Amino acid sequence: MFGPETYQSLDYLDEHPDAVWVVKDGEFPELYYNVLNDITVSESENGTVSVDKAQAVDGEIVTVTALPNENYVLNKVYVNGNEIDGTTFEVSGDSNVFVTFAEKTPEYDIKVTSSENAEASLLNVDAQQAGDIMLMSGTDSLTAKDGEEIRVDTEASEDHTVDAVYVNGEALAGDSFIVTADSDITMEVTSISTERKAVTNDAVDVGNYFATLSGSVEGDNETTERYIRYWAADEPDMVYTTEAGPGSGAYSIEVTNLRPETEYKYQMTETGEIKSFVTKSYYTEGSGEEPDVTPSVPVEICFEISDMRVDNGVVCADIANTADGESSGKIILAAYGEDDTLISAELSEIDKMPVGESVSCEFTAVENAVKYKLMIWDSTDKMAPLAESAEVIL
Repeated sequence: MFGPETYQSLDYLDEHPDAVWVVKDGEFPELYYNVLNDITVSESENGTVSVDKAQAVDGEIVTVTALPNENYVLNKVYVNGNEIDGTTFEVSGDSNVFVTFAEKTPEYDIKVTSSENAEASLLNVDAQQAGDIMLMSGTDSLTAKDGEEIRVDTEASEDHTVDAVYVNGEALAGDSFIVTADSDITMEVTSISTERKAVTNDAVDVGNYFATLSGSVEGDNETTERYIRYWAADEPDMVYTTEAGPGSGAYSIEVTNLRPETEYKYQMTETGEIKSFVTKSYYTEGSGEEPDVTPSVPVEICFEISDMRVDNGVVCADIANTADGESSGKIILAAYGEDDTLISAELSEIDKMPVGESVSCEFTAVENAVKYKLMIWDSTDKMAPLAESAEVIL
């Protein structure tokens, strides 16, 4: 080897073709003999590999360029069978480079659908454990790899609570889930405000087809409404909602078309206490045929029903007050289908009809009905008859 102070002529280099000038660890070239090492690249699947030198002396730095195919990423780089860190290495003898590529892990978008009264933040648990600072803080949207664990942290606003969290419509059992697809996070939020307290009263005037339900809502709010939710205990998914009244205050309504001998549940709005009642039986125990019209107290027959008929889709009848004074009562029209099966029951009311007066009542005919029965009761609770019932068979 010749140092930088030694000058050699071109004739000398011609006579020694194995001598090469090499710039190594300095700005002056040095003369080396028989020291060039071959740098070779083995063929790799799923990508292409190249190096920036075909030959190099010991101590030189070689850079490996690895270009993965679509949907693949660089996995590992080996030199002479030994894995190296990064994509550069220092030459020590002949060197063979081999690179492996791995299939890219799918990535999915995770986002939170905002709620007016609650917030949710997402945390990539795997990234946190790996110390990825960029993904450690909570956010309402992020991108995660297939199989990574995402934790959902929720916080409700004052007077509200987060009752459930859903991932693409499926309830989240814990506080985290494993990513397998694009995911939309939603929340079920309930108001627990004491300023809008709903109170459910006990049901009254419970008959076989009817009941009076009531309650109240306290507190003033622009969005406050009063209404009753009710459903048959054996059909919890079939929830009926009465017509809403605006603002706070008391609320009462008579619900109809109930089934006899059936348990019903009800509540004042979504936040009131859930209570229940059981409708009365229509038939007398043991007979299975006649209406149970046995009064709990003696009641005078004070109405007469006449000329019951069905004309042009309307059920009509005349009702006269035959008592010695003003009379009031509940009018019930029951519609039946084949095999005497009850289809519906509709309620109307007579309020203080004067002595000797007669009125005509009308009800819209019911589809598929083959028989109608008209009754007048003292109340839907007592079911005491105030008139002989009338019926029409089609």
